[in-house]
Amino acid sequence: RQYVVDVEARTPDIMYGDAFSTVTRYSLTWQSAGSCRFQVWFGMQWHKSVLVKSLIRATAQRAIQDYCGDLVAVLK
Repeated sequence: RQYVVDVEARTPDIMYGDAFSTVTRYSLTWQSAGSCRFQVWFGMQWHKSVLVKSLIRATAQRAIQDYCGDLVAVLK
């Protein structure tokens, strides 16, 4: 059994927030009794051209890594 959740998030209240959205796919797959596999895919959609794409991408990636670390701790 597998559960997949796709999320597109926009943050219009931050600087350059109207220029991008983050796209994340979470997959939770049953492996055996008491065990599952958790996978995350992350991407960005650009709605406007900005000069600081690499900074925005790096910051968003760190945020999703921190969030997933917290989520895994809760799931255990």
